[in-house]
Amino acid sequence: MNAATEKANYAIRDRGGKVAFYVFLWKRKGISLELFDDYWRNVHGPLCARLPGQHQYWQFHLANNHNGSLWPRVSGIDYTYQPEDQCDGIAELTFETESDRQAFFQSSDPLIADEHNLFNKAVGYNTNYGNSQTFIDGIPTGEPNGKVDGLKFHVMVKKADDVNLAAFCQHLTGYFTPTILQSDAVLKFRLHLFDEIDNSRPNITGVSHLEPLEKQYQAAF
Repeated sequence: MNAATEKANYAIRDRGGKVAFYVFLWKRKGISLELFDDYWRNVHGPLCARLPGQHQYWQFHLANNHNGSLWPRVSGIDYTYQPEDQCDGIAELTFETESDRQAFFQSSDPLIADEHNLFNKAVGYNTNYGNSQTFIDGIPTGEPNGKVDGLKFHVMVKKADDVNLAAFCQHLTGYFTPTILQSDAVLKFRLHLFDEIDNSRPNITGVSHLEPLEKQYQAAF
C-alpha cells in the first residue's frame, strides 16, 4: 500500500462538480491589491454566489508568481512569467450538469455589470465532464474561509508546440498525476484540463475577456 492510499481522503466532496468554469482575474488598474481583495471577497463574491446553478464557488487570492524558482528545472521547459500575464486571483465554479452551467451564464448579467468596478481582465476556461477532478484531499475542513494551514500553489501549464492535445492530457492523467500522488507532502491535488477559450465572448467597458491562442493554457493543477 502506498503513502497516498494510507491518507485520509476527502476527495469525494468535490465529485458532484462535474463541469467547471475556471477564471483568471486581473485587478483594475489604479486600485490597490487590498481593495481588490476586499471588494472581490465582500461585494462581487456574494453577488456571484447568489446566481443559480452553482455547485461550488471558490476564490483564490494569489501571491506573485515565483517564475519557477520553487521547482527543479527541466531542460526545454519555460518557467518565466511576464508581469502583464500575472493575474491577481482565480475564481473556480463547479456545476453538476452542463445545463446548470448554462443557467449560470444566462443569469450572469448583474455579475458582468459589476466587473468594471474590480477587474481589468477576466479570462474564463471551461472544462468538460471529468476534466476537473480532485484526486486526493487530506484537508478535513471542506469549506475553509480565509487563510488555511499549509502552502497552496496554482500551476498553469501549456503543452509543447509539437505535442498534440490528447497526448498532453494522457501524460497528465496517466503519468504526472499518479507520480504526484506518491508524495507524502501533498495534502490535496486537483487537476483541470481546459477547453480552448471561446474568444467570441465580448469585452465590456474596461474589462477584456479575450486571450490569444498563443497565451492560452491547456491545464492547471
